[in-house]
Amino acid sequence: MGLLLWCISYAMAVDTIRVVTYNILNFPDGLGISWLPHLRTVINYVQPDILVCQELCSAYGVNLLLDSVLNCGTDEFTAVPFHDGPSTDNGLFYRSCKVSFDSAHYIQTSIRDIAEYFLHTMSDDEFRILSVHLKSSSDDWSINERRREAQILRQHLNSCAPGSYFLVVGDFNIYYSDEPAFHVLTDSTDNNNGRLYDPINAYGYWHNNSQFAHLHTQSTRVAPLEDGGAGGGLDDRFDMILCSKSLLDTMRLVLLVNTYTTVGNDGAHLNQSINYGTNLSVPSYVADALYYASDHLPVYVDIEIYHTVVVHLL
Repeated sequence: MGLLLWCISYAMAVDTIRVVTYNILNFPDGLGISWLPHLRTVINYVQPDILVCQELCSAYGVNLLLDSVLNCGTDEFTAVPFHDGPSTDNGLFYRSCKVSFDSAHYIQTSIRDIAEYFLHTMSDDEFRILSVHLKSSSDDWSINERRREAQILRQHLNSCAPGSYFLVVGDFNIYYSDEPAFHVLTDSTDNNNGRLYDPINAYGYWHNNSQFAHLHTQSTRVAPLEDGGAGGGLDDRFDMILCSKSLLDTMRLVLLVNTYTTVGNDGAHLNQSINYGTNLSVPSYVADALYYASDHLPVYVDIEIYHTVVVHLL
């Protein structure tokens, strides 16, 4: 009888998760039900693994988005239970085959709660996603209020252990990188555990600036629609994804900088509707869906996850 010898070897495997942030405009209290086909088109095109939303209004809205958009024809997505804070709220939806959800924590500010979601990759690396919707408007009071919200967030993030993995995503309502709130979030201080980085280093005056036209996320329409969203065309980089340093310089979870995408923005629609004329970034049916689904564009990045697998060799 022959003797079988097994040899164990180890190899590196790579998985990729796509994280999408999307302000979905008072969903579903605006025109949520009638807008569902447009949201479905956008989500099917973007293919998120994790979808983080702002301006959710109710548990009904979470279930509607889950059942009628994300799980339309599938059952891959799970939703974090709705948290009813002041004003509109955040939500997180995820493919359970890609990540697992541990818990959620909500950070109070004077305007809206900041949601903090604790997740694990399939390789058991913990990472956090925080969703923000900071104070809107460009007057001095609103600018100072955003700064105060940012201070609360930065203080919280500074309590993280060194090397923690986290993303802060959402509708920051910040007009330029020299605004006080952005400085609070990204400046170096005595404690940099919670320091945030713009992965694409797009610093400057974003508002109505053609240099940053490809990054503008609001508004998708020139004229307001009946859903109550803003008009004016694309001229602001309100929606962003910021990250911890560990996502840029480690070899476990790696944010792929070149995947940072403002969905549907071809850089040629400054102060125009997203579906005006030809859109060189997405098919026309997607541009139309983006126009109707929300006054904001979604933004996404891909993250590579490296983990060790055991290989049995005969």
